[in-house]
Amino acid sequence: PFGELAAGFTMGGVITFAAYYSMTASLDWVVLLYALPPIITIGCILLLNNVCDIEKDIEAGRRTMPILIGRKKATLLLKGGYVVAAVIIEAILIISFPKGCWVFPIVALLSLKKFKAVMTMEFRAETRMAGMKAVLPLTPLLNFGYVLSVFVASF
Repeated sequence: PFGELAAGFTMGGVITFAAYYSMTASLDWVVLLYALPPIITIGCILLLNNVCDIEKDIEAGRRTMPILIGRKKATLLLKGGYVVAAVIIEAILIISFPKGCWVFPIVALLSLKKFKAVMTMEFRAETRMAGMKAVLPLTPLLNFGYVLSVFVASF
């Protein structure tokens, strides 16, 4: 039931941490804090898939997080994950990269249509493709805004 956490931490955290280490030959644990938004958004992609598959997963005897907490709470967790990721991004930017903190809100506004689609969507098997069309672009857009903000702050 913790596949979302494992996938998010591995792909968003461990890979980021390993890339940082390979480029700097040093371990700085703050990198995991900076990787928190990608950890959350990557976990949300898997959560979307599992929310849409509840019926099939119950039938197959799987015990995913959406099965344990229910579709309604899992959907709230998914939607809340994107809000929390965006808030964390801006907080990190304000605290650690203040010169670039103005860039992320612009990218977030450009992503508003996808964000609204995610926030208003019912996630079910029959809406999986529409959900993926909203979530899959939103994840890299938010993370692109984050990276672009850090880049701008470095000048």
